[in-house]
Amino acid sequence: AVLASLMALAGRDTLFVFETPSFSVLLERARFGQVFHEHMQYFSPASIERLVRSCGGEVTALAENYHDWGAMAVAFRKRAPGPAKFRFEYGLEDIRRRAGLFRAQMDGAAAALGGLRGRETYGFGAAMMLPVLAYYLRTDFSFLKAVLDDDAAKDGLYYANLPVRIRHAAQLPPGALRRADVLVTAVDNARGVISSLIARGARNVVYPYHII
Repeated sequence: AVLASLMALAGRDTLFVFETPSFSVLLERARFGQVFHEHMQYFSPASIERLVRSCGGEVTALAENYHDWGAMAVAFRKRAPGPAKFRFEYGLEDIRRRAGLFRAQMDGAAAALGGLRGRETYGFGAAMMLPVLAYYLRTDFSFLKAVLDDDAAKDGLYYANLPVRIRHAAQLPPGALRRADVLVTAVDNARGVISSLIARGARNVVYPYHII
């Protein structure tokens, strides 16, 4: 209804550009941790195209960014649609298998963290969605000494629903991470975080997912 009303008000030359999480990328990477209360719909290229076509539009361009939350940008115009360009590549059993892989990853990460209990353990990356990761890992991260972050503005802050403090990483003594185990808590910035932790000599690095 929202899209139909926008297109009814738009001129013939109007170009629409929307961004939404890609359900296809989520499935490919088994990132069901990106399913949470802030999103009401999850679109694939095929379903967003079907929505646009149902409102009298045609998709002119579509791109997915695998390293920015699996974001999908779609451009379309108000015109009679031609043949459909996209199809959904997953069946119900495929989705169930990918969901099972996600749960196995979460269980494996939780088991790995359990084996580190009692040691000096930090999180790295004060991500906004850390409480969602906590939910899927079935933990409150109270075993972490702190969640480290390179943003000095976050130093001393807390999460409203997690009993863990954020510390500016620069406050640690030189070489401190060589004696520590570190969980990647900013999972959507994993490439940069893991590279940084390797450079800092972290003793063990735990990343909850198989695909980076």
